[in-house]
Amino acid sequence: MIRRSSWGLVVFVSCLFCLPVHGKSLVIREVYLERHTEGDFRRLSSRFHARPPDFPFTILRTDPDQWEGVYFILSLNRRTKNLPPDSEINLRCWLGGDPVLHEFRLPVTDPKLRSREIWMGLTSPGQRNREPRNFHAWAIDIRCADEVLAAKKSFLFREK
Repeated sequence: MIRRSSWGLVVFVSCLFCLPVHGKSLVIREVYLERHTEGDFRRLSSRFHARPPDFPFTILRTDPDQWEGVYFILSLNRRTKNLPPDSEINLRCWLGGDPVLHEFRLPVTDPKLRSREIWMGLTSPGQRNREPRNFHAWAIDIRCADEVLAAKKSFLFREK
């Protein structure tokens, strides 16, 4: 009898951890800037198949045909599949030596089921040659119908 009740308790507790948390708000935990080339995204399977490689995280690019550029890697507290269907990411940044505020908006398309990361790549011709250190101040927010779901700013962006 004790064995059955302890087994039931284990099943009950594991089910509690599997339940989705609906009241939890979306938070961007961390943002990393990395420069990647096309070779960083090559997979062995892409040599044998004509289709593009499938990654376990959501990738958004300003130029969908290019892979090289600076990527803002957003680490979220929830899975990307839970984002509303018409979500978009808004990036505002100041580049070193340029007094103009640059703004990029990308819709969140094809969110991965288990991923908590979004890679936002600036891969257009004018942005491809930049380095992560050139982005002096930045602010990122995830929006849905002009409502901000989550936001994160660099220290220097808060000071401007």
